[in-house]
Amino acid sequence: ASQTKSRQHITVATVDCVRDSGLCDKWNIQSYPTLVAGKKSQWATHATTVLDRGDGIFGIADWLRKNTGVDVKLPDVDQFKAMLTERREAQFGAHKAKEHKKVVKADSWDALEAMALLLRNIFSSRNFRQGPPEDKQALITFVGTACQALPASNVTCRESACEFERQLKQDFFSAVPATPDDDPNWVLCNRQSWNDFAVGFTAQCKGTWPGKRGFTCGLWTLFHMMLASAPAGKGPEVLSGIRTTLLSFFDCEDCRAHFATIPFEAGEISDNRLAMLWMWNAHNQVNERVRQLEEMYQDGDPSWPKQQWPSPQDCPSCRRAALRGAPAPAATALMVDAEDGQPVPDVPVARTTIEDARKAGWDLDGVVKFLRDTYEL
Repeated sequence: ASQTKSRQHITVATVDCVRDSGLCDKWNIQSYPTLVAGKKSQWATHATTVLDRGDGIFGIADWLRKNTGVDVKLPDVDQFKAMLTERREAQFGAHKAKEHKKVVKADSWDALEAMALLLRNIFSSRNFRQGPPEDKQALITFVGTACQALPASNVTCRESACEFERQLKQDFFSAVPATPDDDPNWVLCNRQSWNDFAVGFTAQCKGTWPGKRGFTCGLWTLFHMMLASAPAGKGPEVLSGIRTTLLSFFDCEDCRAHFATIPFEAGEISDNRLAMLWMWNAHNQVNERVRQLEEMYQDGDPSWPKQQWPSPQDCPSCRRAALRGAPAPAATALMVDAEDGQPVPDVPVARTTIEDARKAGWDLDGVVKFLRDTYEL
């Protein structure tokens, strides 16, 4: 709703930075939500104003009032939730809460779809000729990690990753397409076209509404699957490759900054078991951060609320008692620089180690068994 000081027309559009990562990279979108505003002439010359605020819609509404004369009437939280629900149900149908079946085996399609989307995003957003050499090495590391650790049950996809690694090492710039839609020299799993992966997330990572779960769920599935399938003794190396991939290519600056704060000492990850546990513990810390953000912005998937994982239903043997034990470390808020250069606190998340998780009541042997049973294909 808006009332303006003078009669004017304002066009508003939204962009999904997962599906349209190239567009978001072009406009240097680094965190969410971000508002890009300007007149027609400013859009044409990339002279727009970028508003990136930690207070979400309230900060954006305040900026609009001060800079455009638009008086944005924001509802209270309960009204806002009701409006979102009404709009989503009108577009996608009424949501019915349901109890999810226990996941016996992860679906490899979710993992491969996420890997294909990540690679396409990399191809569309990175200028490897002009960019830092670290980006080239990070891509080679990612593909080499996939060559080592994609599930042996899908030998075609693993062999295709090995072939792409060979091409990258032999002639990097010939192997990497200038754009994802160029006639490819290589496609994941030896498919005919990248469009073969355009069907989206249709298995366990399908969200209640478009834009929910999907890509991030598929990436977690991919990484847990790679660690569970890593050759004996190669788990630490695979974990290192996964961390390099996320810190180099995941298109969310705040997310990468948080992931980088999760305690990691390469020398302490000495075997496959510890590598699997580190990624599981990191996953739960990310879940806690996202849970708080979804609660703050009221934009989570109601069918899949973020929780500490696996749930008691999925893995009764993963917890001792009621997760009672030594208190978790104090939660510390990550500080993110805002547009004005002043630090803005992110949501507080305890930076825990595997040992902290054990003391808090997790049965680590039970967790490892769950990870192998679910992700080792």
